[in-house]
Parts: sequence; structure tokens; C-alpha cells
Amino acid sequence: MTTVNAQQFVPVYLQIADALKERVRSGMYPENIKMPSESALAREFDVNLHTLRKSLDKLAKEGHIRKINGKGSFPLPNRHHNRSVLLIGKKVTSWQHESMQKVTCGAIVRLKDSGFKVELETVDDMDQALDEHAAGNRFINGAIVLRSGLDDHMEMDVMAQKLDKCGIPCVFEGHGPASANRVMLDNKAATKALVDHLHQLGHREIGIAYAKPDYGFEWHQRHDLIKAALDAKHCHHQDHACVISEHIWKVEEHIPEIEALLDRANRPTALICFGDTLAVNVVNIAKRMGLSIPDDLSVTGFDDMPIARFCQPALTTVSNDYWLFGNVAADALIAQINDYSAKAKTTLIDPTLVVRQSTAAPNPICETTSPIAKGNPRCAKSINRRRKRDAAKIG
Repeated sequence: MTTVNAQQFVPVYLQIADALKERVRSGMYPENIKMPSESALAREFDVNLHTLRKSLDKLAKEGHIRKINGKGSFPLPNRHHNRSVLLIGKKVTSWQHESMQKVTCGAIVRLKDSGFKVELETVDDMDQALDEHAAGNRFINGAIVLRSGLDDHMEMDVMAQKLDKCGIPCVFEGHGPASANRVMLDNKAATKALVDHLHQLGHREIGIAYAKPDYGFEWHQRHDLIKAALDAKHCHHQDHACVISEHIWKVEEHIPEIEALLDRANRPTALICFGDTLAVNVVNIAKRMGLSIPDDLSVTGFDDMPIARFCQPALTTVSNDYWLFGNVAADALIAQINDYSAKAKTTLIDPTLVVRQSTAAPNPICETTSPIAKGNPRCAKSINRRRKRDAAKIG
């Protein structure tokens, strides 16, 4: 009988895992040859089956052994070779987006440097990959669920449970269940930076342009955090919400909602947009309506996409280092593969506010009331021109 010290600070199941790991490394348990049964090992270490299985689970999740239901546990070849990690996206077209490409490349470079083979999988193909892993036909050391993989909390929980059931360590990049390892943007810091910037410029009537509530977890979180930050600064925003009801990337579908907001008698002096594409659309529509950016309306974006730098005027926005997201997610996964007993944690990536020409102090002429009421000739001329055009259409 091999004894373990229950009085040690190190838990018993970790002591057993270390002992079994040494047997695998030394060759005492040959590669791909069935190890002693769970009941035999439990008797040897004088522990119950639950404790012994925790030890084996740890070795399996770290890649030292493979557990096959109904067959037993088998030591794997040198774990520093042929190690495989999945990068999981929602669908193939997810990788068309620049942010996904940067996250993916950042993760691949770090994983390749650590000796991992990297495979891309979609959510729809995951069940087949997990079935192959469970059957012993494929070995997956770990997985990173990328930001476009899942938006629904329930789906994320199910994905985490499936991976854990198969003994596969995972990290959620972008967002994920609180019980899992996560690498996320510090949205609270990002939204606070935007609101503080506009507040310091003197804006108090600040609008929000965002997608419909079910567009995605991150957008929903940004919405709640921006409202909280505006409330904390006592900025009026209740009547300045612009909800883009359809697909966020289709420019033509933004026009009615944005025009309606900017035509209001109490239109905002600044507008926080939840994405750079949406912000650029706001700038173009406002300019077509005769508004000057930023003299009549300040506009901010989110993500610092290339379009933010090249639009006129250049866009004030929050910059995300997506390559860093991939690096950090890969590092978190490697750490979990090497020590699955480590507690799950959330790593927040600090944002950077990039101030450009699309924001300035509010114009007193246009503040808190309609352009016409304050005698802004540019706004009045534009709106009258539009009214004549509409009347001609009716005629």
C-alpha cells in the first residue's frame, strides 16, 4: 500500500496525481497500456473512488493520460508532442471580421510557440469533435471559445459543461460563463473613459446608439454600463436612445433611426455608438442633414477599426488590442492545461481611449433645443430642403 499524508497542506488527490504522474513519466506505466483499475489504485492509496477519480481527472485534463469510458485509463505519449488545441468560432464566416482574425492569429502564434497544433472548429462541428475525443480517436488538449462563438449565456454554460465532461480545459475569449476561465475587455473602464471624455468637454445631453437587445452579450453589457456611467455624471440620456432594429452592418437600415434621433427638438449634443461602423454611419448621415461634426454633434465609436482612422473627421473611439486578447487567452489555456487544479479566473484587458477629431466641446447654439429654434442656419437650411423634397415626392 502506498500511503499519502492527509495532514499535509497539499490535498490528498493532488498527492496521488503527482505520484501517478511520476509513474507515467518514468515509464512504470507504459504508453498506451492500460493502467491498473480505479478500484485497485484506490486500494493501493487507501482512498475512496471519488478521491482517486479526481486524481485521474486531473492527469487526463493535463494531457498525461486518456480516460476511455468502459475501458480504463491509458498513459499518453510524451505530452510535449502532438498536443492539439481547438479555436472555436460560431461559424466559418466569423473569421471574416478583422477582430476575429487578430484574436485568432494572436492565439495561434502563442500556442505554436508552446508546441501546440491548432485547429479551427465551428460550434456546429463541436459535438463530432468531442465524440471523437471521447472515443479515443482524437486527442484535444484544450479549447479556446472565441468571442463570436456564443452569445447566449445558456449556450455558453452548455459548451463549458460539454468540454469539462470530456476532460478538456477551456478558456472563453471575449465573454463566457462566470465559472469558466475568461479573457474579456474591461467594458466598465472602456465605457467610463468615453463618458468621462465627453463630460469633461462639457456635454450633458448624451445619446446612445446601439443594436437591439438580443444582438449580443457584449453589446448588452456596454449598454447597461454606459447608462450607469451617464447616470453617475448626471447626464441626460433617457430620450436620446437610438436602437438599430436590424443588422448592425447594413448601412441603409440605420438611416431612419438615426435621422429620427437627430431631428428631435431636444437632440443630443454627443452620441456614443457601440461600434465604429455604426459611428461612421452616424457621421455621414449627420453631415448629410447639415450638421457639422464635431461642432454640432460629437460622435464616438468602439473598437478602433481602420474605418475609424480614415473617415472624416477621424473618429474618437476605444481601441482594443485584439492580438493581445489572443495572446492572453492562449497563455490562460496553457496554464490551465499544465495545472487543471488551478481555480478559474477572469482576466480583464485594459482599453485605450483614442481621442481624434470627431469630439469637441458642445456648440451653445445647438445645445438642449432644436437646431431651428436656436437659429442654426446650417441645420435649418438642411431640414427645410428635406421638407421641400418630401413635399415634391407627395405631389
